[in-house]
Amino acid sequence: YESSPVDVVRDAARLTGGEPRVFYAPLVATDAEAARVIRAQTAVAGTLDEARHCSLALVGIGGWSEGESTLYDLATEDERDELERLEVVGEIAGSLFNTDGEPVESGLSARLVSMSPRDLRLITEVVAVSHGAARAEALRAGIKGGYVTSAVVDTELARALLGAPADASTSPPPRWPGSWPRGPRAGRRRSAARRRPPARNRVSR
Repeated sequence: YESSPVDVVRDAARLTGGEPRVFYAPLVATDAEAARVIRAQTAVAGTLDEARHCSLALVGIGGWSEGESTLYDLATEDERDELERLEVVGEIAGSLFNTDGEPVESGLSARLVSMSPRDLRLITEVVAVSHGAARAEALRAGIKGGYVTSAVVDTELARALLGAPADASTSPPPRWPGSWPRGPRAGRRRSAARRRPPARNRVSR
């Protein structure tokens, strides 16, 4: 099953009983003036204004390197150099930020057709969906800057965020007391496990 972003918006609206708001425009305009004209169009301006009042946003997060962000791939070499000097590490919905999570304004920012960092921070719940260890720094900064309240990540990115070794994925997950199976037999299994000493202890005795 393949779907476009427009399909996702319409499906989400149908499932939640909401009204979809969609506009067609490039993420990055050719220059600042073109971006200003596009943002002033009724459909674009209205949708971006509505987005500020969302209670929940589902966003992607991009790391500031080749292949890790659509925005990075659309930027010019001069813009990339400028943003590297400004210590940009990532972007969310077109909002660029540095290692401290502070918003960064640049020549590229003026060409964007997207929400402003200030408006993104107005949304009550922002769930970032991301993957890959390369985006750990960007996600940390996004959380620190107040852009992200929750995150859905893959195992690789989760381990990078927690500082776990790369080969830790080959080890079985720990069984904490709270992770035991629940159900009518769970209590008996847990009690039996507690009463029965490990096999190596029985042998040593």
